[in-house]
Amino acid sequence: HNNPLARTFSTRFGNTAGLTQDDEFSVNVYSKQINVFSIYIDSEIVSPQDFRGAVQVLSMASENDEVNVYLNSNGGSVDGGMSFLHAANDCKAEITYHGSGTIASMAAIILCSAERFTLSPHSAIMLHTASGGAFGTMKNAERYAAFNRKSMEAFCSFHCAGVLTRDELKRMYDNNEEFWFTSDEFTSRWQRKQDCKDMLFDMVELGELDPQQVKADVYTEIM
Repeated sequence: HNNPLARTFSTRFGNTAGLTQDDEFSVNVYSKQINVFSIYIDSEIVSPQDFRGAVQVLSMASENDEVNVYLNSNGGSVDGGMSFLHAANDCKAEITYHGSGTIASMAAIILCSAERFTLSPHSAIMLHTASGGAFGTMKNAERYAAFNRKSMEAFCSFHCAGVLTRDELKRMYDNNEEFWFTSDEFTSRWQRKQDCKDMLFDMVELGELDPQQVKADVYTEIM
């Protein structure tokens, strides 16, 4: 899997001008170079190595830069997605996600974490729990399965709570249920998540909620 990156540079100019007493123009001009980075997640996510270039870009981008992530993928490796999300969370630049086509599984979880995004009108977004297996003794496989379920429930709840309700999350974990959304349906649910986030910020600022208690289940409980 190749994850090509493109980088363009733009220079933005601003100026202020005014007449002096001698009818001469006084002009101050400043310029600032903005790095605009593009990251493409448009095929199967196989491993964390797929995101080496993306992680490098996200780590080096400054608060003055812009990052565009183009998302069109059926998903794949949870470990790979985790490495990307961790880097995106620490990125100082503003990240805008641009979704099109089918955005499923790990790719959909990435979209759920977006602060800014655009979606093509006919996109399809699908969320479900992870699949996998383990080798070794039966007892070791059972232990791994129990641990993996607990780990995946915490991971999916952290990123998808608010987009999915508490009941939907439970059905996803217990019954392997898939949830498909159109662009409009996903956008409506994402906006609900943002409204809950704004409400939580207000509650923290007013001293009504300890910030340490702002966890995934609070989103679903508010709804």
